[in-house]
Amino acid sequence: MYIKTETMEHKIPKSLYICGKKYTVQLYKIAGGCYNINERLITIGTLYPNDMFENLVHEVTEVIFHERGHKYTRFIDDDTDASLFTCNHDEFENITNDLTAVIQQLKCI
Repeated sequence: MYIKTETMEHKIPKSLYICGKKYTVQLYKIAGGCYNINERLITIGTLYPNDMFENLVHEVTEVIFHERGHKYTRFIDDDTDASLFTCNHDEFENITNDLTAVIQQLKCI
């Protein structure tokens, strides 16, 4: 699927390989995005088309941190949590390598 924004066109694939695992990408009529690590599912909202590519990159990056064990979540209540991402520079280099591999799959136009 191609998403045309004000600045460029992006290909939003139906699936991506992240950290060697296949994740399904679905579009849904919401704002923002989210992911489910157990189902290997990334959901990208379609309400704001100009934000879709940024939201995809955000969710992919969060999945990479999660897969590499660098995301920590503190649950405040049933509906609220706060995430902390931490890594040293060597780990950050691995994360950027993973992100680069995903971006290469997107084949931006």
